[in-house]
Amino acid sequence: MPSLSVVYKLVEDVSGPKIKIAPHKTTAPGRKQVYRVEDASDPHDVVTLEEERPPTGGRPLLEHLMAAGRRVRAQEPLPAIRARRAAAVARLPERLRRLEPVEEPYPVRLSAGLTALSERLCKRG
Repeated sequence: MPSLSVVYKLVEDVSGPKIKIAPHKTTAPGRKQVYRVEDASDPHDVVTLEEERPPTGGRPLLEHLMAAGRRVRAQEPLPAIRARRAAAVARLPERLRRLEPVEEPYPVRLSAGLTALSERLCKRG
């Protein structure tokens, strides 16, 4: 029978952002957005808090699809999903589209706001 292995990590509840602090397993707290900066000289992603300003030239990657257990928009047809995925893969640097391991991984940076929130919550322990 098919199955999917997942891990649930709480990052926020009604009382605010949460952080898990463990060796090699610290989570980033709060609701987040990821922006792709497709600068030819410095392509990278930036993980921000949801309410932070986007980085210059950043394109948001995450979309709200569910709210209160319901879809917030109509389901896309499968051909549209495939076309969007193909376009997204085509925009990645060529070295990341190969099956072989890469020497230099794609850079992902944390925003100043996310870093500050993580540090503040770590100090509270």
